[in-house]
Amino acid sequence: MEDFGARAGFVGSLLEGDEGLLVVRGAQGAGAARRVGEHLRSLLVAGARHVRLDARGATGLHDDLLPVLGQAQARLNVRRGVLTVAGLSLETDAVAGTPAEAPAGTPAAA
Repeated sequence: MEDFGARAGFVGSLLEGDEGLLVVRGAQGAGAARRVGEHLRSLLVAGARHVRLDARGATGLHDDLLPVLGQAQARLNVRRGVLTVAGLSLETDAVAGTPAEAPAGTPAAA
């Protein structure tokens, strides 16, 4: 039986002119990178030149999303476009216990 008290995840997108918006909200799971990738591909096929990913309020996103975002940015580069991201927070790999690493050039957490 489905738990309707749990915060359901949502991935949706829209295109206006050459501006795409991709919204990710709520609890995401293992298929989040695939779903986000499908929406990004749809926006790109439809002619998006600039895409904004708004992930404020999304949980459960993992680093498997990073190559998807990188591929989208590479395709947008050809169009002299850009992918902007707001509110993206990735979770660490709990199974391996791997802590999240700071990008090169940023101070490590104390």
